[in-house]
Amino acid sequence: ATLTTHPDITHAAVTVHHGTVTEQLVAYVVPTPGAHIDPDTLTATVGARLPDFMVPSVFVTLDRMPVSVNGKIDRRALPAPTPSNRQFRPPVTPTEQTIADVF
Repeated sequence: ATLTTHPDITHAAVTVHHGTVTEQLVAYVVPTPGAHIDPDTLTATVGARLPDFMVPSVFVTLDRMPVSVNGKIDRRALPAPTPSNRQFRPPVTPTEQTIADVF
């Protein structure tokens, strides 16, 4: 409901994705026609209204929300989120370097 208060979002659904190691909240959003979705802006918008543990860690943009024959969101038809490619940040302090060496 909080996501749909954003003017660029038409429909939204949030679900828990069970990954191989962890679970994460994934938000599926359908933008209004012509709108561009910025995940950082959505994170800030949701984070201003909800506690941190309720803020999705991944946003997936869809052309339309999959629905079942009775009009409800078909959660099984939602695509799995793709892993985000985070930019590498090298260790800065000696402690960070030690930890990086261990892993």
